[in-house]
Amino acid sequence: SLFPSEGETEPHVWMDRIPQLRKWYGDRKENNVGLRSYTLANIPFEGTIGLDKFKVEDNSIGSFDNAVRQLAEQAKKWPDAMLFNASSADPTAISGLLAGGASTASVTYDGQPFFSTAHPQNPDNPASATQSNYSSTGMALTHANFSAVRAIMRNYKGADGFPLKVNPNLLVVPPALETTAVNILESEWVAPTAAFGGVAASAPSQNALRGTADYLVVDDLAGQDTTWYLMDVKSVLKPFIFQLRTPAQFVSLTKPTDPNMFNQHKLLYGVDARGNAGFSAYFLAYSATA
Repeated sequence: SLFPSEGETEPHVWMDRIPQLRKWYGDRKENNVGLRSYTLANIPFEGTIGLDKFKVEDNSIGSFDNAVRQLAEQAKKWPDAMLFNASSADPTAISGLLAGGASTASVTYDGQPFFSTAHPQNPDNPASATQSNYSSTGMALTHANFSAVRAIMRNYKGADGFPLKVNPNLLVVPPALETTAVNILESEWVAPTAAFGGVAASAPSQNALRGTADYLVVDDLAGQDTTWYLMDVKSVLKPFIFQLRTPAQFVSLTKPTDPNMFNQHKLLYGVDARGNAGFSAYFLAYSATA
């Protein structure tokens, strides 16, 4: 979700339970609503290209024009990169949240990485039951596994023990799993290779999972070909935050009197922006892989 920012850092707060209605006897009963929060600092980002003035003048204006357009295109994709980019050893590269969501660098409000098998239902209770939103192996994208993860998410409970009423409605996959996602969510008929529910192995049956979620194929997830994600993105609270402090701004240094032009006959085009991306509530997203 987009969160406008007006300072160097921003606090993000959400409830860890949903207060239930009760019969009204006597005075109202005030619920002690548990709030969870963390602070997300804004980070500056930039992109710059340099073009030789003489080469531009001589012939290749069209090619260089495309280079400037591509810089603008990358600025437009910046929010997506914050979520979907692969991990990188380059400290200046954008590493997406999904790629590092299970690492110790992604510890969230409950002391666990965002994707974890041991999220405490109530972080304030050392004896709390745990909940998982992560399967690191043995969970290939199939009808049965999609249904199993969907059931896990719908069974999540808040700190007070009541259901959080999570409704997983978006399946996110790499290009390698696009056909599988279409078969699970759009095919009218299926013939599972293994028994599934009341359906025998390889027996044609109507697809009970058809329309239970939308799907999103993300090119940036190429290479993570067996990993998929199920999310609830239609609730008021979203699983991920894109915090925008300063939208992308373009600057060009192309005047004959600009130092780069005067000294190096170089045209400079740059874009800069400021913001960050972060995790919200773990129970709104699940990561699984084969």
